[in-house]
Amino acid sequence: MGIDAQYKKQKMIHFYTKFEPTTINGYPAVNTTKANDEKDGRTSLTIGLNDHESADVQVIARTPGEAKKITDAVAKAIVDTARSGGK
Repeated sequence: MGIDAQYKKQKMIHFYTKFEPTTINGYPAVNTTKANDEKDGRTSLTIGLNDHESADVQVIARTPGEAKKITDAVAKAIVDTARSGGK
């Protein structure tokens, strides 16, 4: 279903308290956070890989800044792997 599932969920029931569209090296992505997750050092990011597939990155760290840093690094590695055809 790709990244569209996150948009549909948010539109229908406002599932996330924070919903921020972004891009990761040219791929569409969205940061999604539920109440209290961010202050607890949790981050969630969905990357749209194509019209039918997405990758979810969820990180729990000691601080919000550390969680974001790890999430960004993992997301970029996923996109690089997708671009290279999995190599």
